[in-house]
Amino acid sequence: MRERAACFGKRTQLVGILTEPADFRQDGTSFGLILINAGIVHRVGPGRLYVKLARNLAAQGIPTLRFDLSGIGDSPARR
Repeated sequence: MRERAACFGKRTQLVGILTEPADFRQDGTSFGLILINAGIVHRVGPGRLYVKLARNLAAQGIPTLRFDLSGIGDSPARR
């Protein structure tokens, strides 16, 4: 499993963590999961649920992106 920070969006201001399986290959046949904020809780999720879920899914071969919506966690609010 690998985890890395990812910045994206029009101005690369959205921040997230990409959790990938150790043997992940982008071959066009894979799918992934995107986890967004649960209310005002940032990308770790309530009780770090999203961290545990992303790591569990990576162990099963599924890449996961958990990110902070604008104005929550490390993603600044839009102007």
